[in-house]
Amino acid sequence: MLTRNYAGIIFDLDGTLYNLKWLGFNFMASHLTTLKYLKASRKNLRKLSGIHTGSKESFFELYYRTLSEFAGTSPEKAEKWETEVFYKNFISILKRYSARPGVGELLARLNIPTAVVSDYGMIDDRLKSIKIDPEIFTVRFYSGNFGGLKPNPEILLKAAEAINIAPAEILVVGDMQGKDGKAAERAGMDYFHVDDESWPLLMKNLNNIE
Repeated sequence: MLTRNYAGIIFDLDGTLYNLKWLGFNFMASHLTTLKYLKASRKNLRKLSGIHTGSKESFFELYYRTLSEFAGTSPEKAEKWETEVFYKNFISILKRYSARPGVGELLARLNIPTAVVSDYGMIDDRLKSIKIDPEIFTVRFYSGNFGGLKPNPEILLKAAEAINIAPAEILVVGDMQGKDGKAAERAGMDYFHVDDESWPLLMKNLNNIE
């Protein structure tokens, strides 16, 4: 249970705003001809977890270089796969999913700044796929654009700065303690862990925020 009101809320996206059941299977099925890239992408995210390079440019140089090494190809081909194949399939798959019950109505009603942050890009398109209006959020941030990945706290601190709320007054809502929870702790923010059982409790508490 939330023990107090908050001045702002930062949401993770995947697994938080929708249940990602069968997502891994659906990814495999949609990448049968490019499985080496999909497997390389997962290895790459694990390797770079928590990294912060200091800039968008240096992050993506490192990101596509290590992705290409895992895939056994060039950085240019790795980037082309991610932008033209991976995200196209990701957005298509998400159209089969729905946002968690009541999330759209709640976000529209909340009278406080909100943000969504993710270690994956194309955030607006992914939100639209699960029928959430991206404009409901005050800001939407892809962590790579800020030079790192969760659980590095930098993206959360940038989101806090963008919504002009002190970190101590922000609640982070996520589904991965090791990433979202650690990032929140390092940023000096409170954290609420979401799953199918805890979501109704979060909704109940947030609906009481004036």
